[in-house]
Amino acid sequence: MSRRHAAEKREVLPDAKFGDVVLSKFMNTLMSRGKKSVAERVVYGALDEIEAKLKEHGLDDWYYEDGWIRRKFNTDGWPTTLMLVNAVGYLCEAAWHHADLSVTWGKLWVKLTTHSSGGITDKDFALARKIDCRFENASVPRKALRGRRARWSGALATSAIRRRR
Repeated sequence: MSRRHAAEKREVLPDAKFGDVVLSKFMNTLMSRGKKSVAERVVYGALDEIEAKLKEHGLDDWYYEDGWIRRKFNTDGWPTTLMLVNAVGYLCEAAWHHADLSVTWGKLWVKLTTHSSGGITDKDFALARKIDCRFENASVPRKALRGRRARWSGALATSAIRRRR
């Protein structure tokens, strides 16, 4: 016999430790034979292990969120931020491991995970340690960035346009 009404969607409550609904949904999916305590023990154990590894490697400014280990760098301006992005990109390329970077004026967010394994591996911790060793102090004095700015005059602009034609 069919139902008279559509089943109501239940509200998923956040988990007790972190207050996160997504984590609670993940544990409900992981749960086997109705044993939520086993799923909680597995998930919380894995998260505690990641936190312990971050501390073990001396990565105090890094944190775990949404399947990534992350760090935010603050700089004193756009030129410094771009230099930091290039340096992090170079380290990633040298390690044959690529970070996800988010860049705004005076800020850089670095996110690391190993896509091929589907999570955090020792490769991520090693690269995070290399990035931290290079950039204990991400600020560069402003006077190191000073220089003469090129002026774009109308005459140069018109000659550049003529050359394109």
